[in-house]
Amino acid sequence: MHPAEEVLGAVGLTEMVVRPGDTSVAIGIGDLPIIAPSHLINLMEHAAILSLDLFLEPEETTIPVSVEFISLSPASIGAELRGTYRVIEIEGK
Repeated sequence: MHPAEEVLGAVGLTEMVVRPGDTSVAIGIGDLPIIAPSHLINLMEHAAILSLDLFLEPEETTIPVSVEFISLSPASIGAELRGTYRVIEIEGK
């Protein structure tokens, strides 16, 4: 991995449009046609991976250690969502 001072502040962005198959109803965990929490986590993880992609050597990878989020407003089918991730700390390289 590149030196920490090069990586800190790196940003990853990703987008998605909620489809019928992305809903809690479709994956069987609820009765509302809103985005399933697991898809929100996937969106955030993808942004995290993109933020580090340019800084990792081909044989290096990263894994999520923990995820915490608060859903303030449900996203229904057709909603456009953006995931943004910024590197604020590097640990255990």
